[in-house]
Amino acid sequence: IMPEIQRIGFMADSVRIPTNTASLIILNLTLHTTLLSNGQPVITQEFINNIYQNAANQQQRGLLQFSEHQNVSADIIGAEASCTIEGAETHTRTGFITIPSSFLDEHEINCEHELRIPVTHAKICGWYDNEFGSYAYTLGKLTEYVDELMY
Repeated sequence: IMPEIQRIGFMADSVRIPTNTASLIILNLTLHTTLLSNGQPVITQEFINNIYQNAANQQQRGLLQFSEHQNVSADIIGAEASCTIEGAETHTRTGFITIPSSFLDEHEINCEHELRIPVTHAKICGWYDNEFGSYAYTLGKLTEYVDELMY
């Protein structure tokens, strides 16, 4: 969905819950973000959810589903998509890494003021049926999709 992530990697947790087949996956990203003219970050819940919603409705239709409401594991059993993103649970927090001007001076970086770098941490939750539905069902489709991207 976000090919730019390939070069930096990511961390994710897969949570096996007490059902026969459904699992929850949590993708954690920390990204350098830019700020809009009003000082708000570009990367927000809405921004991330739009990426997934567009992918689910376009190039990854049938491979990815997007849900705007909370799900429980029973909602996912037998789902035919590889993953159902739960947009209601997408969260972002933006803060700043501050580098003092004295540190910059020591490293011969010419800057009159401290350097403030905005970073956003995003948490994205998705569900998948790893036995009866989505993963097994779409493995062939996923392989074809990746193959098309390679050429």
